[in-house]
Amino acid sequence: MMYERRLPKNALAITFDDGYRNWYEYAFPILKKYSVHATMFIATDFVFKKNPLWVDRLEYAIGLENDDIESKINRDAEIRAQLKKVGSIERERHLAAIERSSSAEFRNFEMERAVYTPLTNTDIEAMKNSGITFGAHTKSHPILSTLSAQETEVEVRDSVIALKEVTHNISETFA
Repeated sequence: MMYERRLPKNALAITFDDGYRNWYEYAFPILKKYSVHATMFIATDFVFKKNPLWVDRLEYAIGLENDDIESKINRDAEIRAQLKKVGSIERERHLAAIERSSSAEFRNFEMERAVYTPLTNTDIEAMKNSGITFGAHTKSHPILSTLSAQETEVEVRDSVIALKEVTHNISETFA
């Protein structure tokens, strides 16, 4: 109907980004209960390779610092804004330095880091069987405007390929 430019009154598209498992645990049961469809846009290296997102690594490292919560929030926001403006290599260099200074070793998803846990293939299959659709959201969640055209193409293309391998059918929309 959308492509025919005929949408029902009060049409709504519900989307979610990244692929965190807490979405499966909290939002999905509600959507399923009310038979509401949605689209989950997945950062494929995060979900399929279990590589933490750079924003989570930053948040985790800042969270370990000895400071009050307000200062941590402000520091995270300030550094996040700066890191959004630099390329992936420079971002990684800064993140590694911040992680070293706070003794943060965030390379896997242990229980105390459960908030950062990605979806599993089993979660994806259950959601797919309930009408949730999936779309690509890059491989590693970079800031695309900081990448070269070739790097951007790899991020987008490889995320589409990885997602199709698991879901076999993805949204034509990219987020």
